[in-house]
Amino acid sequence: MDSLTQVVLGAGIAGAVAPAGHRRKAMLLGAALGTLPDLDVFIDYGGAVENFTMHRGFSHSLFVLLPLSLLLWWLLWKLWAPVREAPLRWLAVVGLALVTHPLLDAHTAYGTQLLWPLDVPPTMWATIFIIDPLFTLPLLVATVFAAFRPNRGWSTPLLRGALAVSLVYLSWTWIAQAKVRHEALEQLAGLALQDAPVFVTPTPFNSVLWRIVVLTDTGYLEGFGSVMPGAPAIAFRAYASDLGALDAASDIWAVRRLRWFARDFVRAEVEDGATLADAIGSIEGLDRSRMLLFGGCASASRDSGVTMQMVAERLGIVDQFLAVDQLTVNSDGSMEILERIEAGQYQLSRCAGVPAMLGWATGSLPEPSNNPQVGMMNMRTVMPALQKAQAVQVGVGGVQFAAVDLPKQRRETRVVKDTPAEEIAREIVDWLKT
Repeated sequence: MDSLTQVVLGAGIAGAVAPAGHRRKAMLLGAALGTLPDLDVFIDYGGAVENFTMHRGFSHSLFVLLPLSLLLWWLLWKLWAPVREAPLRWLAVVGLALVTHPLLDAHTAYGTQLLWPLDVPPTMWATIFIIDPLFTLPLLVATVFAAFRPNRGWSTPLLRGALAVSLVYLSWTWIAQAKVRHEALEQLAGLALQDAPVFVTPTPFNSVLWRIVVLTDTGYLEGFGSVMPGAPAIAFRAYASDLGALDAASDIWAVRRLRWFARDFVRAEVEDGATLADAIGSIEGLDRSRMLLFGGCASASRDSGVTMQMVAERLGIVDQFLAVDQLTVNSDGSMEILERIEAGQYQLSRCAGVPAMLGWATGSLPEPSNNPQVGMMNMRTVMPALQKAQAVQVGVGGVQFAAVDLPKQRRETRVVKDTPAEEIAREIVDWLKT
């Protein structure tokens, strides 16, 4: 779950089990240990798939955290007098603050590898969204009060009561999920899909509305179910997925890894560029010996030029260059191409000339770090702030339209719907000629 929840959970547990005289110190330690496993987001495992699927790996494994708890407790016992005064309670502080983190994460839809390094799929009970105010707020309120008044007699009951409330709410999410799953299976039985794989997960910030995904032979179904009384029946919508292509690509490690991580709840789509290639190839009077296929390929470090490659292959273009940062055309028509290979590394190629396919990258811009967990970290920061936003009150007079100033037209814009691929290709060629 989000970092704030893990911090207050670790602090709350530590404050509830630590001696009253050491409560504030224990809460600070519990807060630090509660967020410790998520520090693996700063590790670059080598690629987008690796970073996505190895997060919540070794750092969330019970086989790692349990021995780590004993080691940290032993070091604290050796170096810090308060731990020697109440060793068993401090052992509970360290162990529970660490272990409850992955156990709570396992309740979300993002896979948590509780049994790493065993080769078993990640745990994703999917009973609670990664941010849920109803779970977090009782813990937040209790830890704030207890941190400022650690020696008051009500601090321990307050913390334990908040933990109990959050635990009851977490138990309720299991009940809500089971109810929605039961209703979904009843409807799927009417579609002869009662044995199909089903994944039920809450929608953002609540445990009332749930998303249901059902794998089928041609793709998947998606529907939404509610636990509210009188809620309408689940309306499933079908989506296509190229399962044949997914199976054909199973020899690729990244594909196998994603399927393992998501328990086969993966959508596949193939773009082969055949339509565009056929449209270009059918242009009357086209001289393929003078053809230069040129377009955007990559932004910084992420390639997206696969379609261009396929189009070029269908057009018989052998010389292909991706992630081109610099192109020099010599007087004899030959080209020198500076092509980005890896971070900070380039390859200089010489090409006799057209026909060729050139996929443009980013020029000389530096390559940023490739870490998809940055988005998750940003969300954990932004979402709690958005929750605090206050609604704007409209005055008695309501809202009235005053005026609007049209921006200055700087270029002509034409919106075309359902334009044939042949016409698009012809327009591209005409534009290149000009």
